[in-house]
Amino acid sequence: RLVARLLGAGLTVDQVARQVRRTAAWVEGRATLAGAPEDIQRAVHERAIPLGVAYALIAIDHEGYRRDLIEQAAHPRIRDELWEEAYELGLT
Repeated sequence: RLVARLLGAGLTVDQVARQVRRTAAWVEGRATLAGAPEDIQRAVHERAIPLGVAYALIAIDHEGYRRDLIEQAAHPRIRDELWEEAYELGLT
């Protein structure tokens, strides 16, 4: 949420990256997450799902279906499979 606030204050991605000592790609990823539906943000905050899975779920606009996928992704075995798939798709 800090990233979103800094970007909202008019800083560029590169400026935010320097300020938080991260890469521009990291900042862009967090900015994407800040714009994600609340259920995805909550699942990431609670460490129920990894970021790569969260980025993949952002594309799901049907709330009920997305909620089911989040619950499935929180299961350790399924989470590992989804993490591998997200990695293969370049989403992590």
